[in-house]
Amino acid sequence: MHIEDWDAEFLSKFSAEDYFDNLVRAKISTAMIYIHSHVGYCFFPTKTGKMHNAFAGREDEMRKLFDMCHAAGINVIAYFSVTYDNYAYGLDESFRVKDINGNASRAYGNRYGLNCPNSPGYREYVKKLIMEFCAYFDFEGVYFDMTFWSCVCYCDNCKARYLRETGKQLPVIIDWKDPDWVQFQQSRTDWMEDFAEYCNGILFANKKGVSVTHQYSPAMSFFQYGQSENMAKASTYCGGDFYGGIEQHSFACKLYYGLTANQPFEFQTSRCYPNLYDHTTTKSRDMLCQCAAHTLAHHGAVFFIDAIDPSGTINKKIYDQIGGIFGWLQPYEKYMRGQLAADVGVYFNLRGKYDPYRAPVAPGTPDNGLYPHLTASLGASRALRNAHVPFAVVNSYRLEQFDKCKIIAMCDAVNVSAAECEKIKEYVRNGGNLYMSGETAPELFTEFFKAEYDGRTEDIVTYMSPEIKGIMPEHSKQAPLAISQPQVKIKGKFKGQKLASMILPYTVPKNGPIFCGDDKPLAENELYKFSSIHSNPPSTKISGASILKTGYGKGNVIWSAAPVEGAERFVHEEVFVNLLKLFGVEFIFKADSDRNIEFILFDDGNKQLLSAVNLSDSPYPAPVKGGKIKIKCLQNPAAVRLLPERKLIKHTYKNGYAAFNIGELKILKMFEIEQ
Repeated sequence: MHIEDWDAEFLSKFSAEDYFDNLVRAKISTAMIYIHSHVGYCFFPTKTGKMHNAFAGREDEMRKLFDMCHAAGINVIAYFSVTYDNYAYGLDESFRVKDINGNASRAYGNRYGLNCPNSPGYREYVKKLIMEFCAYFDFEGVYFDMTFWSCVCYCDNCKARYLRETGKQLPVIIDWKDPDWVQFQQSRTDWMEDFAEYCNGILFANKKGVSVTHQYSPAMSFFQYGQSENMAKASTYCGGDFYGGIEQHSFACKLYYGLTANQPFEFQTSRCYPNLYDHTTTKSRDMLCQCAAHTLAHHGAVFFIDAIDPSGTINKKIYDQIGGIFGWLQPYEKYMRGQLAADVGVYFNLRGKYDPYRAPVAPGTPDNGLYPHLTASLGASRALRNAHVPFAVVNSYRLEQFDKCKIIAMCDAVNVSAAECEKIKEYVRNGGNLYMSGETAPELFTEFFKAEYDGRTEDIVTYMSPEIKGIMPEHSKQAPLAISQPQVKIKGKFKGQKLASMILPYTVPKNGPIFCGDDKPLAENELYKFSSIHSNPPSTKISGASILKTGYGKGNVIWSAAPVEGAERFVHEEVFVNLLKLFGVEFIFKADSDRNIEFILFDDGNKQLLSAVNLSDSPYPAPVKGGKIKIKCLQNPAAVRLLPERKLIKHTYKNGYAAFNIGELKILKMFEIEQ
């Protein structure tokens, strides 16, 4: 309900009765209802802010909706926008976020008025609004949206706070090798946590026994947003909205599962396709079912976002469709128990969300928001999912999760803390297995391999040549594995076994335009040398080590000089999985199934719950062959049942694994394995 009020039609047709009717149609158990939007207008009487014009004369309309929900047993989460508030932005210039040039957000024609949580005036404004809505409404929880930095702020309030806390001026260059910039980024992260806890304190002082959640979708986003584990600490449960497709969905669900203080976490996405920017195009029913089933399979709460029409009306057909989907899923809900079972933990560093190789730039320089650690981690997730290897996403906040996994994969991870390094050493020493790639944790590499990192190759196209059989079946010294990025070089005599050697092209590939556009034409004797005109084939010379393996205590470590897992190529996925198989781990389940199926297993000690979800990326995914799955069991299961109808499924038991057929899979199948 981010609706302006300069036109008398806007929200004029809003009806508590109509809204409530649609919630019932959709079989909603918990409704998130707006009381304060990005526009900044309140949907309740306020002395502090401004009530939306459409509610003049019917000030209690929104409270009536809350009451109707409660009478029907529907929980209500009150939606309240912070930092994004156009009305507050217009009240006082001292509220505003300022960029490095001293300009506020709407100076560029932006729709969003951004306010700084370090502004004392803005904080007081937020405090008064929270106190007002707590006195006016009854609700079960509050969702504070936009609790993050939209840009690097250089307002007077940020300058004063940083000077007060550190004695320093704000750094004006993003440079991850500069301790001043790193310290400032830490302050930005701490300040946002402080603001979240400030809002929480006011809420809890005025409303007892309610939940609170802060927008946490930037948990995966790059450094600019200033989110680490801070929002997990400040929230009763993790929740946020995502629009990046199934690959992002799979990773985000596992990340939230490992971060949230209380289950279930909440995965939000729009009913519109492809995201909120398209107001009238709805995802196909299969796409909505796929999203809902995938969240449910991770034991998360399914949340659909719908934008109200400017006039205040709602499309009943959409809510009938959502009701059909939620009605389909309701019989599965009673089986949501146990813990996620996983052999591999893909490590995600909440404080390593930047590109250490990017040249120093001024804040505000255009950035695609990508960073190597995320690319590699998503690639590892994709490879494991496609190979049907049970995995979780472990994080830098809750280190105790490492011990639950037989393998930890640290993929091109930067800024690994000393505490994490100590935990990883202990984990491997006690029998754990570690895969690490790129320049992950120099301290760990030196500890395990007794050598040191020595920068990266100048070459932006490199190769890996296998030294043992089985890891790269399609490749050899004559046809090594292509890596479309530099590799890390090492110095010193390493400890352990070399699994693959580094091979470089004959010449360093030129990183520039194909033709024309150079500032200065080259002289004839300076022309760029190459071997093959279209590509950069490997030379015949070995230039170093690409993949190493060593033992440490009772455990083992494999290191790759570049994250093979990050390449979006099926061959590289297979190499990554083959490397993990060298650890000799007996996986919890094995499947001979279509690569578009993701299997997710939960275990409560007495029963295992297996979900199979068709992740085919299509508006109308075709059914896929489920094939056969084998699940490790201590004894022959008493029964295997297809849920929710609890139909008995034939199974066999051999060598500690129960095996059964999945059958054809349209969207979701769930099985209960009773011990």
